[in-house]
Amino acid sequence: MTLIPKRLLNSRFVRDAFTLQVAAGITSIGNFISTMALAFLLGAELQGLFYVAMAWYSLFYLLGNVGLTSVAVSQIAKGIGAGRPGEIAGWLAFLLKASTGLSVLMFGLAWFLLPPIAVYYGNDPEQARMLGEWAVLLCLLPIIEVPRVVATAAFQGSRKMLYLAQLENAIEVGRVFLILSLIIITGTAKGAIWGTLAAGVLGSGLAIALYVRARKVSQVSGTDVVSAPLPSIREIFGAMGSVPLRKGLPMGIRVGFMRNLDALVLDSAPVLIMGMAGIGGPAGAAYFRIAQRLLRLPLMLLQGVSRTAVPAFSELAVLKDASRLRSLFYKASLGGGVLISIGIGATVLALPWIVGKFYPSDYAGPVTMFSYLLCAGFMSTAFSGVFESFYLATNKVHIALRIGMVLALPMLACIYFGGIFFGPTGVALGLTIALSTGIAHHIYIYRYFTKSKPFAVTRPSADSGDARA
Repeated sequence: MTLIPKRLLNSRFVRDAFTLQVAAGITSIGNFISTMALAFLLGAELQGLFYVAMAWYSLFYLLGNVGLTSVAVSQIAKGIGAGRPGEIAGWLAFLLKASTGLSVLMFGLAWFLLPPIAVYYGNDPEQARMLGEWAVLLCLLPIIEVPRVVATAAFQGSRKMLYLAQLENAIEVGRVFLILSLIIITGTAKGAIWGTLAAGVLGSGLAIALYVRARKVSQVSGTDVVSAPLPSIREIFGAMGSVPLRKGLPMGIRVGFMRNLDALVLDSAPVLIMGMAGIGGPAGAAYFRIAQRLLRLPLMLLQGVSRTAVPAFSELAVLKDASRLRSLFYKASLGGGVLISIGIGATVLALPWIVGKFYPSDYAGPVTMFSYLLCAGFMSTAFSGVFESFYLATNKVHIALRIGMVLALPMLACIYFGGIFFGPTGVALGLTIALSTGIAHHIYIYRYFTKSKPFAVTRPSADSGDARA
């Protein structure tokens, strides 16, 4: 009876994942509070317009966003696993210069492209103008958040999950407070945009402060259990030339394209299609997005597992321990999937009461209907939380890209034509079908582990193995 809890408590993977699970739970509460407050402050039309602007920003930024953070985290973890902690500064410097350059480039393109693109969306010229202006302003956010991105990669790659959790919780609390405060202060929906940008400034400031604190604590023997010390900010800037862009960008582009395909098909595109005048309009987009957000609350708990898996899988790949990698992958996938599916089921059952109690009366019917239609699709994604970590650790990102590219157009067509022929219901059903296609990745990964020999299995010492898993 007592052996199982001891084994779990002695697993660093479980401890790190639990820390991030708690942080994700607090973030989930913040998301719920913000959607509820926006519903009362803005109403369905303006709230939907804000969500559509966010979707336009996300859709545009996905075109230039690459998986730089995931690559940096993976390489930092591999360097630590191989006994080369000096690589941390080089990869953080790579992330700093690459993120800054791409963010500035994408903002410049957004300034010229997004306003005229938004003109062709919807039937209301004033709404189109607002969409273009808001989306351009939101494209400042990646520039503002570069320090936060670098600090996040440092904490995650070196598995300092407590600092990562503290940072993200503080940012979420600040984001909710600033968005709601600036809506009230300005008296307009645009306050939500200014609040989002202000939250980005706050997050970067907190990230720098926490990074400095984490580095000081790790230098005091016995006060922090760490894998490797963090480099100073001066050391990061001094390592700008140690990892050239050509070394990390190709992998980053592949990882980013893999992730962006999913984000485009499963997140941005459905909201934009739902918000079209002939399908659901801005109000329909608001109801649909809220249903997604509420069903995503349990899924956010997967962040603890997936983000812990990136460094953990990478270290096992360096150790060439295929059997433990396979075991950890299935434990993380099945364990996380079952728990999150139970959470989604409970959310769907409680959702009519939640929406009726905490949202305006006109939200209850549409949001509840969308949640019923999306439930099965979201449950299927509960078992997909560590796909990216597996592909990164095994250097098989190109396989994930092939699967994503083959599935992308059929999934988009299913969502779009579902909306054209069946209206808002068709968009939701199309998204459910799209969410269920993750089974293709499971099939490949199963075949990878059972019919191939990824690397020679070795048996590292108990000290090195148990400490890292």
